[in-house]
Amino acid sequence: MKLLFINLPVVTRFNEKFISRGELVPDKSPALRSLGIGYLLAVARKLGHDCKVIDLNTVSWESGRRVFDFSPDMLLLSALTLQYRAAQIVIEKINGKIPIVLGGPHASIFKGKLLENGVDVVGVGEGENTLVCLLEYFPDHLDQVPGIIFKNGRDT
Repeated sequence: MKLLFINLPVVTRFNEKFISRGELVPDKSPALRSLGIGYLLAVARKLGHDCKVIDLNTVSWESGRRVFDFSPDMLLLSALTLQYRAAQIVIEKINGKIPIVLGGPHASIFKGKLLENGVDVVGVGEGENTLVCLLEYFPDHLDQVPGIIFKNGRDT
């Protein structure tokens, strides 16, 4: 399976005006690196999946056209609450063309509400074991995956 991970920018005083207009541009402050994405990437690669990462802290969304050039089977986002507005922009730009999985602290808190906003699968809690099951059972048997909620599915 082809997986695309996107590292989202934190909304700061340097990029707030762009993000409020729906633009994703690299921030001039130090980038927030996602250790969680690193863990998940390692797990997915170990299972033999073709993975890429786009770091929106270092490239603008315009290079996000690589999302469609890569043609992933799944887009994976992890968001702190300070990154969620950037996640919303990505979700809007993908516009249902690729299944979106959202995890991280924001997802663990807001859970089902995110399904109303364009997310297909929400990961709740720690993601490494959940990702292993998700990749095994996606898309037809999501009810077998612990630690997620999904559209037309069940709560965790």
